Amino acid sequence: MSDSALKLDKTIFEKEIHCVSIRVPSKCANKFMKNFGGHLLDMKKFKPIVEDNIIKNNNYRLLILNQKYKKLDLSDLPKDKRDFIFQVQQEEQSADVELFKCEPYNIKVGYDSMPAEEVFRKILPESIKEVPSSYEQVGHIAHINLKDDVLPYKHIIGQVIIDKSPSVKTVVNKVGNISTQFREFHMEVLAGENDLNVDMNEHGFRYKFDYSKVYWNSRLGTEHQRLPKLFNKDDIVADMFAGVGPFAIPASKNAKCAVHANDLNPNSYEYLKQNVKLNKVEKLVTCYNMDGREFIKHLVEKEIKFTQVIMNLPASAVEFIDVFKGLFTAEYTPLPVIHCYTFIRNDQEESSESLAKQSVRDVLGVNDITFTSVYNVRNIAPKKDMYCVSFKLPVNHKRKLELTDTQESSDSKKLKPQ
Repeated sequence: MSDSALKLDKTIFEKEIHCVSIRVPSKCANKFMKNFGGHLLDMKKFKPIVEDNIIKNNNYRLLILNQKYKKLDLSDLPKDKRDFIFQVQQEEQSADVELFKCEPYNIKVGYDSMPAEEVFRKILPESIKEVPSSYEQVGHIAHINLKDDVLPYKHIIGQVIIDKSPSVKTVVNKVGNISTQFREFHMEVLAGENDLNVDMNEHGFRYKFDYSKVYWNSRLGTEHQRLPKLFNKDDIVADMFAGVGPFAIPASKNAKCAVHANDLNPNSYEYLKQNVKLNKVEKLVTCYNMDGREFIKHLVEKEIKFTQVIMNLPASAVEFIDVFKGLFTAEYTPLPVIHCYTFIRNDQEESSESLAKQSVRDVLGVNDITFTSVYNVRNIAPKKDMYCVSFKLPVNHKRKLELTDTQESSDSKKLKPQ
């Protein structure tokens, strides 16, 4: 069945669950809840103790047993639970024959009470073994990566995600891989509003941007918080690939340190400036729109003695470490600590940590490097992880600063400080 032919008919999800209920005194409801743990109704959005809608007595409540219990005489209920009911019945000594009576209790369930994964299982062909189960949320946008076998059902999948996630207004699917120098990716709106302008909050910081024009990864939220905690007010941070500011802004706001934040993407640069103002850190953050290598050389030329460097470009950041080879004179102290993000594919016996360290040694051409941390940020795919390699730049003063090295782009030579 194609996506165009597949319509979301919510009536196909309607069904009735047959349960058994026990009428208990309202005052004893909590006592039953504690004693019957694991034996009560277990369904999302449905409570196991409800008002008595059969005889409508406010002094009574209906205790709904787990769906697996079907017999009104409670013979399938464990003996200790039956004994507990009898014990409470004796304590109450009520003459009301309706009290502690078992009644059939039917629950009507449908689309609105079903989780998204259960809906997908019902509407997608059995041949699809792996149904969509997760997505990245960026503000009001849900970003999913659909596999080829579910693409014919992409629009219906998008609609289900919106229905099941109140904070999601737009669902997009990535089309192709991130291949541009600005780390943008092509996306298709599958359902909801055609609005990719994000206004979001992460760890108390506000960010605005057009999701289609910049790079943002919500799965790095914990890392956006972890790394800036390593800095203090005496640090001067150089953020080489700052994006819209997820490292620069927390560093300046929390550590109270000066940050020089750079990004080659003109759109990221504009949103970076906007977010700096939104978070009121204009006095601490200076923004640049430059090639990463030229940015570092510019800071050194201007005698801005940065102490920490953030290189969040995991696909190729290691290659940019070459800018530091022979960059500093012997008088430049202390040399900065570099925090370089990188992807490590490991199908070898050697540890991923060792491979991450060696990738840095290979670029710098030296083995005597002091690594302060090799941190596993997250798993990307089988045998592929993202690492943050932190190390102290080794002393190497064989040459002075040269301003003619290879750039990311010839169009990025013009400096645009904020």
